[in-house]
Amino acid sequence: MSESLFRDEAVRELSANHLDARRLDIPGYLPVLALLLFTVVMSVGWLIASLEYGRKHLVTGQLDETNTDTLHATDFGYVKRLLVREGDPVEQGQLLGEVAMRDDARNTASTLELNKRLSQLENTIKESRNTFLRQLEAAEAHARRLSIRSSIVRQNLALQSDKVTQLEKQVVRSASLHKQGYLSNLDWLNFRTGLTNEKQHHLRLQDEYVELDQQRRNAETRQAVLQSEQKTHLLQLELQLSEVRESLTRFSSGPSQLLIANRAGVVSRIETPNRNSVTPGQPVLYISSEEQSNSGTLLVPPTAAGHIQAGDTLSLELQAYPMETFGHVDAVIDQIPKHTIMAGQLPVYPVRISIQPSSRIHVYLPGMTFTGYVLAEKKRIGQWVSGPLNRTFELFK
Repeated sequence: MSESLFRDEAVRELSANHLDARRLDIPGYLPVLALLLFTVVMSVGWLIASLEYGRKHLVTGQLDETNTDTLHATDFGYVKRLLVREGDPVEQGQLLGEVAMRDDARNTASTLELNKRLSQLENTIKESRNTFLRQLEAAEAHARRLSIRSSIVRQNLALQSDKVTQLEKQVVRSASLHKQGYLSNLDWLNFRTGLTNEKQHHLRLQDEYVELDQQRRNAETRQAVLQSEQKTHLLQLELQLSEVRESLTRFSSGPSQLLIANRAGVVSRIETPNRNSVTPGQPVLYISSEEQSNSGTLLVPPTAAGHIQAGDTLSLELQAYPMETFGHVDAVIDQIPKHTIMAGQLPVYPVRISIQPSSRIHVYLPGMTFTGYVLAEKKRIGQWVSGPLNRTFELFK
């Protein structure tokens, strides 16, 4: 039997019936399915291994009390009325309430003197503004005239420079003609004298232009100085006017103290409600600023201090809004001290931070606490697994 016939017979025997049951072949789609499953498993494993993971260190902190403006009672009495509630926005100079004080006689003479002083300051401010305005207009007009004159002289200087250049060329040509005898001595001297006169005129124009340019710069400097002096003088007068108005309000209020907002912000806390008694220096309410960043202290353990630096941004969670999305704020690290303090039985670094303004949180209560996490040793999951395995293999080498 030839080799080909033997192979055909062997294939036929394997495909033949054995004990009345046909031999079962492996389906063709199983290897493809196994390869596809292997590819999916490897892809998912690669994605998981490429994810980043880092250890976190818990940090806690507290907002400073200086973030708020406190309105205190100035004498014994009680809160007569409050015109705002916690969370209400206020403007600078807005009346927030009234505290009834013990009866004191009104100082009529002081009130009259303050009214007189107030009227004088208002007139002085008005006259100062008019005077400065006239001086500024005169300085601007003088600077404008000098600028125009300087521009004209600069144009004349350019024309004179071209004229001198042309005359120099003519003198050179006339010298050649004079040597050849085509030009008399008198004519040649006239050419040279004219060139000398034009050069002198050119020098005079240069001096005049330099002087006018210096005068123009001096006028512009004077104009800037006038504006600065005006701002400084008016600011001083406005400050005096504000002090007089404040004193007049205090004298005119009689036995009551008016609670007036010293800055714009939000009423973060009402310490003393209506009809409650007050003593000198007792806080009545707090105003938090919405424009400036709130400062605070973050207590960082030594294990996490090496993973932060000034300028880093941390995400913190205010404890007044636990587990709420709008309770998360961003804080920027301002300063990391070189010393530690004891918080309980553990040393921590008192890191200074600035809470960035948030459109979702309008009320920051003084002393509010917060928590956060400092991320350390950020690696991919595959590196966390492969690192110990590599060290283990190195031990067995």
